[in-house]
Amino acid sequence: MKAFEKREDPIVLMKRRIIIVALLLAALILARAVYGVVLKKDEAAQLREEAERELGGLQAREVEIRTGIAEIASERGVEKALRSEYELAKEGEGVIVIVEGEQKTDKPSPQPAPKSSWWPF
Repeated sequence: MKAFEKREDPIVLMKRRIIIVALLLAALILARAVYGVVLKKDEAAQLREEAERELGGLQAREVEIRTGIAEIASERGVEKALRSEYELAKEGEGVIVIVEGEQKTDKPSPQPAPKSSWWPF
């Protein structure tokens, strides 16, 4: 009979309810923390993909630059670079400048529209 009385003791019941509420609060706090970690994991994965794309672009640019350096390393490449940058010419070479002439149009110039008044005279 003592065991039955102990079960219905209000102090024991209150202790059990407090423990259950505390455990529920702890579970909610842990669930929120896990959710935050999952969000950070997704964000980190997205940033990693972006960084990998940027790395691919930089590697392509590196190949392009190395090709340009190899091209300029030769004597012909140096000459080509100097000619394009500073508009140099060899002895005996001349420069021809082509200037486009003015183009005449046969279209008449637009005439201003006649002014119309709301008050006829």
